[in-house]
Amino acid sequence: MDFSQRWDLFLLNAVSFAAFLVLIPIKKENAKISAGPYLSFIIALFAEMYGFPLSVFIITSLLGGEDLILRFGSAFPIAYRIGFAIMILGMALVFLGWRRIYGASGLVTTGIYGLVRHPQYLGIILLTLGLLIQWPTIPTLLMWPILALLYYRLAIREEKMLEERFGDEYRRYRRRVPMFLPKPIPKRSPRGST
Repeated sequence: MDFSQRWDLFLLNAVSFAAFLVLIPIKKENAKISAGPYLSFIIALFAEMYGFPLSVFIITSLLGGEDLILRFGSAFPIAYRIGFAIMILGMALVFLGWRRIYGASGLVTTGIYGLVRHPQYLGIILLTLGLLIQWPTIPTLLMWPILALLYYRLAIREEKMLEERFGDEYRRYRRRVPMFLPKPIPKRSPRGST
């Protein structure tokens, strides 16, 4: 196994994923608070991926050495593709959410905000989940649930502010649109059936 350190790739990836967060000008004031856990997750992931693979050493020594990687190696391309698809979905949610609210003056309830109330937070949660699926490490396995919980709490705090600002309009919106998971699309009955 070659575990050569590639700090150049660590820096490139860490800066790229940090730039994703910085280049999407999030209008919400609370979102600045959420950048810390996201960046911590990104740095921990890429430091281990390209720097010192501590998790690989620990897991392989506990579960059977190098042949462990050979036994489970065929699952990596599948996990990579699944993780990549989830990352793309997460990035799209962040972008579509930003596009809807950037420059809006009132409560936004259409587009992606007609499906979920917090598409940008859901997007960041999915983006980091995709990265976690692609390259699970001990630090990121521990950090991801905390990151998801922090974004959930941030959404709760934001909802209180929106309810104070928009009152009944926001309460109606909140009853109609789920927080993070879209409602299933109801099946339509065929024409003419009762």
